[in-house]
Amino acid sequence: MQIEISTTNAEMSNGSRATVERHARFALTRFSPLIRDVSVKLSDESGPKGAPTKKCQIVVRLRQGGSVVVDALDRKLDAAASTAADRASRSVVRQLERKRHNKKFQRRRADARANDDSANLDETV
Repeated sequence: MQIEISTTNAEMSNGSRATVERHARFALTRFSPLIRDVSVKLSDESGPKGAPTKKCQIVVRLRQGGSVVVDALDRKLDAAASTAADRASRSVVRQLERKRHNKKFQRRRADARANDDSANLDETV
């Protein structure tokens, strides 16, 4: 699983970069065969009343198509990254469940159509 980390308006040490990557890997490793790549964007934003706020956005692109995008805000960069990674993990689970449910539904509809078609053929014979 490839993780790309980029920053905008945020000072980041190598230790912080490693911590952010560790949070993302820990949260998403179990899905690594299903993930094409992960993009982590970190930025400094002004919070209410000018308070410094860190933003972490994680974009997960799935091999089956589709993507998951989550954001988290916090005063500390590590906390924002941890929260975003947890949210990304839960969102990937939901996305995969939706895809699995839709496939089951489509199979059921296809089976029902096939049964209807065979019933119609039997009636015409």
